[in-house]
Amino acid sequence: MLHGRRDTLVRALLAHGENELAGRTPSLSDEQLERIGELAEHYAVSPEHAAPQGGSIGITRAISLATLDVVEGASRELHRTEGQRDRSAEEEALRRLGAGR
Repeated sequence: MLHGRRDTLVRALLAHGENELAGRTPSLSDEQLERIGELAEHYAVSPEHAAPQGGSIGITRAISLATLDVVEGASRELHRTEGQRDRSAEEEALRRLGAGR
């Protein structure tokens, strides 16, 4: 099982355009983090979630999809399918995450 850390979730979510969801990361319970890790591992290795060209969908995508499922209670497509880092948004979200500890 993958172990979800809040800072890892923030980076993965921001890379896929899920800024609002990334902002909710500090309030996730340990149980939610554990479930996200379980689902992310499933998505990363499951044939039904394989990338169109075959193989894994990638860990940041798997983490983002799992977080959506756990937090929103339903599956949907990510705002961005390809991970693209926005360093300023990432730094701000991580700063807020650190302040919330």
